[in-house]
Amino acid sequence: MRLRSWALVGVVFLACSGVGLFLFRKDKGAAGEEARPSGPVPKLTTEEANAPVQQQVSSPAPSTAPLEMPVASEPGAPAPADEAVGSVGIVGEILAEPGDDFPRIAKKLAAVVANPLVPIAEREEALSHALNLSVGSESEVLTPLVNNPAVTDELATTVLSEALNRPLELQAELYLAALTARKSPAMQQMIRAHLAFLTDGVDLGPYPTPWVAALNKAKQNWSP
Repeated sequence: MRLRSWALVGVVFLACSGVGLFLFRKDKGAAGEEARPSGPVPKLTTEEANAPVQQQVSSPAPSTAPLEMPVASEPGAPAPADEAVGSVGIVGEILAEPGDDFPRIAKKLAAVVANPLVPIAEREEALSHALNLSVGSESEVLTPLVNNPAVTDELATTVLSEALNRPLELQAELYLAALTARKSPAMQQMIRAHLAFLTDGVDLGPYPTPWVAALNKAKQNWSP
């Protein structure tokens, strides 16, 4: 009797196991059918397969930096050098003016030389032309340049050096004017050395009075 009971239990166990295994396989198959896409799978062409993958590029965020307002020049401020020449004009424009009134053109060029707002290269160019066009009118063109404090010592030295090729009376006039206007030690040394050469004498110092007397005496021996 006991043996039959155990046999019955074994039959029941096997039956239950078979039913559970059958239900497990059925559920797994149904899940696989749901995951599988329906219909035929589309095939990619060669162009689509080789096409580069486009990445999404995000736009840069707008700048939040504050804008800077342009700074306006204050009223009465000096104009830039290239804008401050004014009525003097450019050297080329002065030289291109019609007519052959050379003293007038030389004076206009001298005004460029004396303008501290003009670039130094243009002032030097103007001076070279003024020296060439001032022959016979040196007292009206060159002497004012030597006396003008707006003219640099370098430009004044150019005038004095070029004057060595001109008559002795003009040299005396220019160097005597420079003695009063040019006070740097280097300029004083150069000016007084040439005045001493003109008077065949010694250095008479920084004051013009003794030089005037010495020059008037020396002029009597200068050839016209």
